[in-house]
Amino acid sequence: MRRHTFEIAGYLLALALILVGSQARAAVVHDEDSDGDFSGLYTDPTPLNLLPGTNSIIASTGIFQDIEDLEYVRINLPAGHVLSQLKLNFYIGSDPTSFIAVQSGSAFTFPANMAGANINNMLGWTHFGPGVMHVNGTDLLPIIGANSQGFVPPLTGPTYTFWIQQTGNTTDYQLDFIVTPVPEPATWVLVGMTVLAGTSTRRIWRRRSRNRRD
Repeated sequence: MRRHTFEIAGYLLALALILVGSQARAAVVHDEDSDGDFSGLYTDPTPLNLLPGTNSIIASTGIFQDIEDLEYVRINLPAGHVLSQLKLNFYIGSDPTSFIAVQSGSAFTFPANMAGANINNMLGWTHFGPGVMHVNGTDLLPIIGANSQGFVPPLTGPTYTFWIQQTGNTTDYQLDFIVTPVPEPATWVLVGMTVLAGTSTRRIWRRRSRNRRD
């Protein structure tokens, strides 16, 4: 009886985890080598419709022939999902520090050369890269959220615009936008049932053990 009950609890827990993570996937959603350079216009960023799972961008930024390569990326989150992490996958460049900022909405509201006067209009920003001790795999989202208006992840959407810039030598980088579902109430009920089933099983087993000893 005890083994059978534990098996049921295990099946319920596995099902709950499957429901929570069933939509996970990973894909490169924009690679500048094949998809072209990101927009340098703060009023017209490159749009990306993200999907559940890991959405990677691979790009280069820096000074090209005395011209700063500004990059503006608009992300659209799917309904019922949030941006839970923004991971630095790799960073290659002689200048170890770059810049990233975010605003809510479909575009930035000011040009790059007006950033100082608009610092409080940004949702968040940070410098990133090995120059500020960011190793590959670092989640930049809470670090970005520690500045300007500030926020605590996840970002619930639906639309955000990111500004990425390197004012020194060319830097190659990959950023992974991790999109996760907001758990449905039924999923949490199932998880709760699993926990209760396991708790009840332990109580029954302890009670029967005491009865046998008595």
